[in-house]
Amino acid sequence: MQERQHELEQTRIEALLKEFGSPLFVVYEEILRKRYRELKSALDRYHKNSMIAYSFKTNPLSKICNLFKEEGARAEVVSGSEYTIARRLGFEGKNIVFNGPHKTGADLNLAVSEGATINIDSKEEFLRVVSAVGSGISAPFPIGIRLSSTTISNDVRSSHKRRALFERFGFNLENGDAAAFCSFVKNSQTPIHIAGYHMHIATDITDPDIYRHATEMVMSFASEMEQKHRIVPKYIDLGGGFADSSAVLSEKSNTGVSSSDFIRAISDALRHTTFSNQPTLILEPGRFLVSRSTDLITRVISVKKLGEWQLVTIDASESILPFAGPTNHYEISAIKEGYPTIDTIIGGASCMARDVLGRFQLPGLNEGDILVVKNCGAYVLARSSQFIFPRPATVWVDSSREAVSLARKAETSDDLVRLDVV
Repeated sequence: MQERQHELEQTRIEALLKEFGSPLFVVYEEILRKRYRELKSALDRYHKNSMIAYSFKTNPLSKICNLFKEEGARAEVVSGSEYTIARRLGFEGKNIVFNGPHKTGADLNLAVSEGATINIDSKEEFLRVVSAVGSGISAPFPIGIRLSSTTISNDVRSSHKRRALFERFGFNLENGDAAAFCSFVKNSQTPIHIAGYHMHIATDITDPDIYRHATEMVMSFASEMEQKHRIVPKYIDLGGGFADSSAVLSEKSNTGVSSSDFIRAISDALRHTTFSNQPTLILEPGRFLVSRSTDLITRVISVKKLGEWQLVTIDASESILPFAGPTNHYEISAIKEGYPTIDTIIGGASCMARDVLGRFQLPGLNEGDILVVKNCGAYVLARSSQFIFPRPATVWVDSSREAVSLARKAETSDDLVRLDVV
């Protein structure tokens, strides 16, 4: 069998399953570096005054976070626990972007003391920052504020038929909340000033024009605040959210979209606005960087007939493989070539009727056959649970594909009850 982009040869897969057990996550270093460098190259081409902050929530595996630190990324975190993980991995406070709607007083005390970039989500959070800053800081302390737009959210909902309330985060532009909050901060008797604006519009965006529109809205608002309050932003943070895949079809052009399309759309909008000092562009990618990096190897444990279909049960489950997102459906292949394919339903190992990964065209399968679930690097390790089964091990394949090492140990039954008190 020839080696595919996301697969090792069958003999090595068999050896890995024998050593580490099945199912098994496999992370490919070369893909992570390739994706990061592709995005960095697009930024250097279209907007060199920029930086990347990797979204920890997308995949917090330590080896992945460390790799992006080596590549020059900052850390983007959305909770105190993620902030702590970033610090333990060696990210300095000044290289951490702290987002999210729930930052405790203790979280903010630490982030303020270490000079993290803090993007405020609410007035209540601002007051917690004021308390964290206290009277010990005489120089102005910079914060960013998160902006939301009902118009942009409606565009996303219309485009993707989603019901998510994206505008619940930050200060709304259309109803005047954002302008009122800027005025409130400017007139407050505190050593705090607004240094940037943040807008993460949604996730899995396939249309670069949505980013162009969002950037134009942020820049228009920033220009208004500069004229009215002399607030000159040092950075504009547009979050992440663009879909991972040049294979995702743009709804307008019916052609593949790439990272360059998104960056060019953002850069074009930034270029049309002039500040006294041009702000740095910050992006917080997650899915784009990691989705393709990881496969799950799983074995067939039974095969049944369901009409004309084969009903295949594997030793993984939906708790290990949670829903990946509307533009990132799982691709499943069999390590079994040269056979005709038939209609196949893949079910998980749990006792839940809803534990079905989907319908596929696969060869006739038998107990013990190996399947590879591709493109499961985003939100799978982060959101997988211990429902019924402990979580499997994760191994790391280095860039040469010669060395394979353990990145996360498999959990045991003892791990499932380790924190219980009887």
